[in-house]
Amino acid sequence: MRTYKNFLQRESSIITISTNAGEVLLQEPSLVALYADTGKIISAGSEAQRERKLLEQNGSIIGSPLMASIVADFDISVQMFKYFAMKARLRTIFMKPKIAVRVPIEMTQVETQALMDVMFLAIPARSVLLNDESVFRPGSSSFPAKSHDYKFLIEISPPTN
Repeated sequence: MRTYKNFLQRESSIITISTNAGEVLLQEPSLVALYADTGKIISAGSEAQRERKLLEQNGSIIGSPLMASIVADFDISVQMFKYFAMKARLRTIFMKPKIAVRVPIEMTQVETQALMDVMFLAIPARSVLLNDESVFRPGSSSFPAKSHDYKFLIEISPPTN
């Protein structure tokens, strides 16, 4: 059986999904509630946060698959972003969107590849652009003039504590 000790100790990042027009579709903490025995997600984001006490009493585990905005648990990160993509209605049968992901920290090549793999598996996206400042307006989480190239922006903000 898998242990979730480090999973429980992580602070949650904030995930924001918006359109290229600037409309915020979703803004949620990177919390997930899991069944302890199977590792399947019960709920994620603010739902997991709201139901925290009830879920913990039922033997469920609540934590974050991201550590300081970086993928720390690959499989649970994929499940969490699938959950958020369905909630924000990013996943459709016919559409494979181009997405831009912004993480306001420097990442190693391995961390970058892990995040890109998570996005391709969770959304699934036609293409993923990661941390390219030419796509974002300085100091803003919105797109510039060439926004028509990317349908969605996913921003992963570090924990505020």
